[in-house]
Amino acid sequence: NEWGVTTADLKAFVTEVTHKWPHEDPSVYKVNYELIIPRTSKENCSWALCRHPRGCMIKHYVTHTWAEGAKEFCEAIFGCPGISAKDGLYICFLSNPQTWPRQDLANILNAGNPSASPFAVAL
Repeated sequence: NEWGVTTADLKAFVTEVTHKWPHEDPSVYKVNYELIIPRTSKENCSWALCRHPRGCMIKHYVTHTWAEGAKEFCEAIFGCPGISAKDGLYICFLSNPQTWPRQDLANILNAGNPSASPFAVAL
């Protein structure tokens, strides 16, 4: 899977989040609906593919919760030893196309065969 982002992409992302919510650490869920979907709807692809149309090879799979603060999540990644600036990160809310209809997303996520999903491939 090449739907990754780098730490530089993540820094640009957190800058956008901070600009929109300077005094709040909004949940990933809120950021998805109020920033990611509006920003990626024209291209109809993921935030990661908007940043890297040819893809970015994934080296690390990063988990999250939709309820956690987006800024705190990003800051935690910046502090992780072992992640270099060029490493591709698979972060589902940035790697998967959030604007797609539910069935299309289910198709690429291989809902019928979870072991072939982008999550499994990234792992």
